[in-house]
Amino acid sequence: MGDLRWRPPRPPAHWQGVRDATRPGDRAMQADNGFGLLPVNLNPAATPRPMSEDSLDLNVRTPFGTDRPVLVWIHGGGFTGGSGDAYDTTKLAEQGIVVVTINYRLGALGFLDAPSLDPHHTGGNYGLQDQQAALRWVRRNISAFGGDPHRVTIAGQSAGGHSVAAHLVAPGSRGLFSAAVIESGDTSSTVPIAAARKAGQDFVTKTLGVPDGPDQAARLRTLYAKAITDKQGALAYQVPLGHLKFGSGPWLVSGGSVLPEDPATAIREGRAARVPVLAGSNKDEMRISSFLDEQFKAPVTKETYGPKPTAQTSPAALARYPPAPGTRPPVALGTALTDGAVGDIRAQELALSRHAPVHAHEFADDAPPLPGATFDMGAYHTAELPYLFGVADMPAPLDAEQQRLSGQMIAYWANFVRTGDPNGAEVRNGTQVRWPTLPASVMFRNDTTTVTDSRAFAAEHRWDFWKSQPLPFS
Repeated sequence: MGDLRWRPPRPPAHWQGVRDATRPGDRAMQADNGFGLLPVNLNPAATPRPMSEDSLDLNVRTPFGTDRPVLVWIHGGGFTGGSGDAYDTTKLAEQGIVVVTINYRLGALGFLDAPSLDPHHTGGNYGLQDQQAALRWVRRNISAFGGDPHRVTIAGQSAGGHSVAAHLVAPGSRGLFSAAVIESGDTSSTVPIAAARKAGQDFVTKTLGVPDGPDQAARLRTLYAKAITDKQGALAYQVPLGHLKFGSGPWLVSGGSVLPEDPATAIREGRAARVPVLAGSNKDEMRISSFLDEQFKAPVTKETYGPKPTAQTSPAALARYPPAPGTRPPVALGTALTDGAVGDIRAQELALSRHAPVHAHEFADDAPPLPGATFDMGAYHTAELPYLFGVADMPAPLDAEQQRLSGQMIAYWANFVRTGDPNGAEVRNGTQVRWPTLPASVMFRNDTTTVTDSRAFAAEHRWDFWKSQPLPFS
């Protein structure tokens, strides 16, 4: 509440003396009561921190020493949930890396673009601007924490991965990082500014009930934040994601001054920052959506898949993805949804690789099952996170093989942050497999790392079939 809502972030006020920085700050306002990484809280015993609009904080974990490489982690959560303090970065910091996790504004408070709030056509993207402010803070201050301001890798997963991909093309992000890590994120789901402004105006007038007029922006800034976040599910527009199309929001907005062009187009045409990239997806990314449908008692089946008219429910898809004997329909649905979406991630990686080195991967380990899952979740969306961090709302422990794989992955990621190349030092409990650049990539499965190529990846996820399918609602 107040004049700073829906405005660009401002530098913090100066202070004198010693400031207590031993505890994380509040989380950004969000609709759920969990940690926001998934729409369900998988660890009820863990207590998330309070929420507040005064939440633009960051956390620094640093080893001893100076001129250390820096990793800035941008959390996921669908642009509606999550926080930096949900990630325990000890494992990476033990590799001699300064790790920074950040908060940014979420949901309608972070990505609403309505004409009265955005007279200069910035596109809003206040959350993305918050991330840029954090990167500027790192550039100015990280040397005081032992970090090298000229060796900064930005990294993120899901919405954080979408954000990293956007930073590759956003003018205000240039020069603030030297490498990038993109996990399960691409730029195919940005919304054109005209569609965002229309959806935003409908949300303001129809959902929040604030009519047009010269005082509309001022009245919106007097509303209680919870009154906005509780209703932000109505901020919806059709968003393409490969052969999926979601009627939901918010998402990053392209066409304004913050993100002038569609990042997918800029990347495809070679206008992204030419920095080393480590990127990848999970083998069973979208199976999580079937699990969540079951959790929320939403219908997941109608002639096997569901009622929505998407490419995944076409007769050709139904024939190609029948439930295997002994499995439940959501497994087949999750496979179809995954194959229809991950092609965009690999296409983005291949486009980036034409101008800079890209080390691509697929996480394929059968991760610890989600509590309450009634079918095999495989390597679901977010499953790789406990291999890199301690994650607050994903409590299942890793077994011995998974711990060995975790050690390998952490070593690769740490090498990449140090040099822009994941290859380097030996991994604990074994010798590192050399990770090539695209078109070859690596697969993480069990406690092993294997090299594969894009043809195998394409065959696994049926690229030829999906390229032949019309996009839904087109």
